[in-house]
Amino acid sequence: MGNGGSDVAEVARQSKKDCRVYVGNLSYEVRSEDLSDFMRDGASGKVVHAEVLLLPNGYSKGCGIVEFSHPEDAQKAITQLSDTDLKGRPVFIREDRENEARYGAPPSRGNFRGFGGHGGYGAPPPPPAAAPGAQLYIGNLPYSAGWQDLKDMFRAAGNVVRADINIGPDGRSKGSGIVVFANPEDAQNAISQFNGTDWNGRPIEVREDRFAGSAGGFGFGGASERNLPPAEPSQQIFVKNLPWSTSNEDLVELFQTTGKVDEAEVLIEGTRSKGVGVVQFASISDAETSIAKFQGYVYGGRALDIEYNRSWRDFRSGGHVNDVQMS
Repeated sequence: MGNGGSDVAEVARQSKKDCRVYVGNLSYEVRSEDLSDFMRDGASGKVVHAEVLLLPNGYSKGCGIVEFSHPEDAQKAITQLSDTDLKGRPVFIREDRENEARYGAPPSRGNFRGFGGHGGYGAPPPPPAAAPGAQLYIGNLPYSAGWQDLKDMFRAAGNVVRADINIGPDGRSKGSGIVVFANPEDAQNAISQFNGTDWNGRPIEVREDRFAGSAGGFGFGGASERNLPPAEPSQQIFVKNLPWSTSNEDLVELFQTTGKVDEAEVLIEGTRSKGVGVVQFASISDAETSIAKFQGYVYGGRALDIEYNRSWRDFRSGGHVNDVQMS
């Protein structure tokens, strides 16, 4: 629909989840206006907004969101229009499972840092481990694809809990990722539906993730330190296996979900991140909570390894490490 930017923002603000439907398997030539006309004519309901979701290059993701004025119209669209033809393809329609509408949002451009539909590294608390058989490996992805693109595509198969892009040492996509579903049945649906599907000229590979629940699948490091005795509890934690692109602000955003963060710093060698950082909390109990919640947490495609900091970092003196070692 041809709403202006301010109108779209207002529609998104007033959006009601039970009035929205997700439409998948769209032909790549379908535009938002086509989707609006199709849903209005077929469901005989008032369409408030219709939007085809786009990749960073402007191409359609092959899916979209439609919002009706009444929940009854949304349900009618699901029952009457699922599997009907739109420009040569039978569309898939179900309730939109996102809590908030993202109308007018710019296409994600390599945004590899978010999880499960939240817009940053640290917005949600750590998710629970995937149920057996519910985590999938997705290979041969376009390098421009971000986590939101991945989630938008795969939620046609079921309830997506989380979607991540795997990141290389240069901070760029490896062309692969993982998708975690709420149950293994939805994961199997995704394999059947998407394995071999063409995405922006690339046939993607979709299979069960052999490393689900294993930190080794995400480049987990630090095994040589496992023989050290536990560090003395303190207000500071030492965070290992960070994505190379992690900033100080990212650390704050992530860990402030568990307590009050006083300081946070990614350690640098020359001009590059070491892939580790130090976070200082207002209390030892906050530090303890952060370790309990984030140990092994998959962050930007990497499983975090966290412990109390063994060498107190004095942020006030330029971030140098004091000589006092914490046993």
